[in-house]
Amino acid sequence: EGEGEGEGEGEGENDVDAATVAQVAELRALLLAHVPALSAANATVAPPADLQAALTLFKAHPKLNVVCGLLEVEGLSEEVVAFLVRSVVDPQMSFMRCAAFLQTILLPKVLDLEKAASRVLFTSVSHVASLHPAPLTDLFLLSLLSSPKCGAPQVDLINRIVKECLQPDTALSLLRCSTPTYFTHPTSTSFHS
Repeated sequence: EGEGEGEGEGEGENDVDAATVAQVAELRALLLAHVPALSAANATVAPPADLQAALTLFKAHPKLNVVCGLLEVEGLSEEVVAFLVRSVVDPQMSFMRCAAFLQTILLPKVLDLEKAASRVLFTSVSHVASLHPAPLTDLFLLSLLSSPKCGAPQVDLINRIVKECLQPDTALSLLRCSTPTYFTHPTSTSFHS
């Protein structure tokens, strides 16, 4: 995989063919149908073959950011998002593909938090941190910090990630990048409290 794969801001649904749109819709339906039972089984049961096949196609798509956007993450439960994270994010994933996945799947979920992140959501983010700390800090956490939607729940999650998931040098790099001009007013207020 090339580092440039999965890039392309401004791409939308029209940049993929009808077959891809149908495949993503099928994946979404399979996720909604199977993940609750898989979550209840505590990952001791392998996903059905049709779900595995759909995930393989999804994961290999050259425009990962576009197909992730087609999943409509806002309507997916945290359990489904966690399953996607475990299924898609692996050590071989490139920086850009991981960044695209983070920006389109995890970032919207975290920005929508109105209370502290659940254990499921924190585990998803920590999984990414363990495999790909660079895109997590360089793009995900900095995007989160600079968002006007970043409030106390998001800052609490960032603090937990920094304390529990990041190596000291990575945490220091994040601190260096997050100058005061990066913070929104609610974010800086939350950090001081």
